[in-house]
Amino acid sequence: MEKQRIYIVILLLSLSIFLTGCSNQNTHENLEEKVNSEIEYIDVELIKIISKLNNINFSNYMIQIKDVDVSSDLSDESTKSEQNQNYQGESNGESKEGNTESQGNENKKSLNKKINVTEMVSQPSINTDTNNIDWQDISSKAETLSNSWNTIILDLYKLNITSESINNFSNLLDQILIAIEKEDKTLCLSLMANLYGLIPKFIDNYSDDSGKFYISTTKWHILNAYVGVSSEDWALASTELSLAEQAFSNVMKNEEYMSQKEYSINRIYIGIKELQTSNQYTNPNLFFLKYRNAMQELENI
Repeated sequence: MEKQRIYIVILLLSLSIFLTGCSNQNTHENLEEKVNSEIEYIDVELIKIISKLNNINFSNYMIQIKDVDVSSDLSDESTKSEQNQNYQGESNGESKEGNTESQGNENKKSLNKKINVTEMVSQPSINTDTNNIDWQDISSKAETLSNSWNTIILDLYKLNITSESINNFSNLLDQILIAIEKEDKTLCLSLMANLYGLIPKFIDNYSDDSGKFYISTTKWHILNAYVGVSSEDWALASTELSLAEQAFSNVMKNEEYMSQKEYSINRIYIGIKELQTSNQYTNPNLFFLKYRNAMQELENI
C-alpha cells in the first residue's frame, strides 16, 4: 500500500513538471508570435515614413477632394423649371408674374453653390516631387510609432533582447523626432535607415527563422541605397544594392521558403536586379520607381 502511494506521488509530480514545461513553452511561443506582429508593424511604419520623405507612396492611386461649382447646372435646371411653369400658367389662363419674381429670387440664392467631390486619382511615380514634404503627416506617423514602442519594449525584454539594442532604438527614435521637428530631411533619412538596421538584430536575437532575418537584412540594404540616392551618392547605392543581393541569395537557398513562396522570391530577386540596373543611369526618379516596386514585393512575401 505504501509503495502504491509513493508511486502515485511520483506520477503526479512528473505530470506536474511535464504540464508546467508545456505551459512555459506555449507562453514563449505566444509571446514570440506577438513580437513577430510588433516587429512587422515597426517594419511597415518605418518604410512608410522614410519613403514619405521623398513623397513615395505605395499606392497607384490617391484620394483627392476638390470643390465642384454646380451653379451652371442649377441655373439650367432653374431656367427649365421657370419655362415649364410659365407654359402651364399660360395654358390655364393664369398670371405667373408675381410667382416668377419670387421664385427667381429663391433660385438666385441657390445658384452660387459648391460641393466637395472625392475621387481616386492616378499618381505616377516617375514624376515624384521630392521637395514639398508633408512634415505634419510624417510627424504624426513618427509620434504614433514612438507611443507604440513604449509598449513593445516590455515584450522585447521578455524575449531577452539585449538592453543595448533596445536603448539604441529608443535613442535613435528620439533623434528622429527632433530631426522631424527641425524638418531636416537629410538627417531624417540617415537616422531612419540606421533605426531600421536594428530590426534584423532583434529578429536574430529571438527567432530561428533565418528567412525572416535575411528578408529584413535585404530591406535594410535597399534602404541604405535609397538614402544614398537621396543624397546622390551613387557609389554607396551600388555597394548597398550588392549587399542586398547577397543577403537575399540566402533566402533563395532556404528550401522551406522556396517551396512555399518561389514565385514571390523570384519576383523580388528581379526587383533587386532592376534596382541595380537603374542605378547606372544616376536618375533619382527612375531609382525611386524601382525602389517602390521592389519594396512592395518584399512587403508581400
